[in-house]
Amino acid sequence: MRELDDPIWKDLTGGYQVPYDASDALKRLEASADEKDEELIWEELWNELYHQGDVGTASFLAIPQLVRIYKIKNRASYHVFAFITTIELVRINDSIHLPDEFNNEYEEALDRIPELIDLIKDQIWDSVLAASVLSATAIWKKKYKMAELIAELEDDNLTDYLLDQINEY
Repeated sequence: MRELDDPIWKDLTGGYQVPYDASDALKRLEASADEKDEELIWEELWNELYHQGDVGTASFLAIPQLVRIYKIKNRASYHVFAFITTIELVRINDSIHLPDEFNNEYEEALDRIPELIDLIKDQIWDSVLAASVLSATAIWKKKYKMAELIAELEDDNLTDYLLDQINEY
């Protein structure tokens, strides 16, 4: 896996299609023990790595680092599951092909989704966490349409509406 000190991070693009060095935010996330701090870091990562449906190479390379970081922390956030789902759905829907030099570490990170789920299996899940974990699981199983649908179910109003529609069907 590419180290966060690798100079390549400075040349990678984010969601705005301009260079964004995600390694700085990822280092801060790794070092942080404060949930409020982590929320601010996640806000930056979301803003910089996913912009109106656009992603860049840094968006993809952040995923192996996020998996590594949360494995070290021995916990996981809904953000990591939602981020994985969002980035992978863009890759699939836009037919983005990662360069061979990055593809293996990205695919290996997706294969580690169950390890992240294992970190949170005993905690109480709200609808946001449940939807993000289940959609990431669908990504892991390559059920992309299902992942897309499940990701939307974090909205309880939408879930209620869909259940009403199904019951009327």
